[in-house]
Amino acid sequence: LDQKLIKLSIVNELYDGRIPDRVSIVGPMPVEFGRGESVLWIFNQVLAYRMAPGKKEEGVSIDPASPIESRYVSTRALDKAHIPKKQLREKANGDLVVTNRNIYFLPNPESHIRIPISRIFSLQPYAEGFFVSCRPVKERSRAFLLDDPWFATNVIGRLAQLAHR
Repeated sequence: LDQKLIKLSIVNELYDGRIPDRVSIVGPMPVEFGRGESVLWIFNQVLAYRMAPGKKEEGVSIDPASPIESRYVSTRALDKAHIPKKQLREKANGDLVVTNRNIYFLPNPESHIRIPISRIFSLQPYAEGFFVSCRPVKERSRAFLLDDPWFATNVIGRLAQLAHR
């Protein structure tokens, strides 16, 4: 219950235009954060996929001019769509760290994939996770399967909207 309340509070603060600072890291982190960068959440045991060659990326564009309410993703909306696993390849398992500036996928302690929030141009929510598309580097676009797609989609979508303003 405490974790759900914290997640609701984080989403609420983001929709109010504030960047929450609720997560503290204990121990070493395999990623060096930039100045002013803070962790919003860490998702453990996340599966990451890349789009197979020749497949079309689909998603909801991040338009900073559209109303905030139009980007909120309800839990009911997530139940309708499932990740098209036949269009994906290169599965990896690791942790997903969401900061106020980047998404880091950590498949092992020696390497990571960094996705700048400001480079996200679309986000497609699914019942099992989400697909994030980036510009100009298509290699950073990924599908992530995780335990709380509602929270991840709303946090990342709102961070991207704020970054584009």
